[in-house]
Amino acid sequence: MIVANFRGLAAAWYQERLHSRGEAPSTLLELEIELCDEFEPDDLQDRLRDQLYELKQAHCVCLTEYVAKFRLICTQICNMTERDKVSWIQRGLRNRTAKSCKSDVVKR
Repeated sequence: MIVANFRGLAAAWYQERLHSRGEAPSTLLELEIELCDEFEPDDLQDRLRDQLYELKQAHCVCLTEYVAKFRLICTQICNMTERDKVSWIQRGLRNRTAKSCKSDVVKR
């Protein structure tokens, strides 16, 4: 079971939850919602979008690092459309890289 892997604060929270309610969450979704309510900051989505806004290819060693950081942030953002992802990744690219991407799209 997933909760067997809880350590530290998560384990203490879960034990307290079991003690106070007398039963485990009935679904994985219920557990996820309760964990997020307990441990996720209210402004997490705003913070992640701020990180995305600040992310620039120029601040990374290479394009691969930029894409990896971009993906890491995007996987945590809720309700981000594919169109938004394309806009955001293009926004942070170096001019030369962005132009190269546009010319590749036009050629297809």
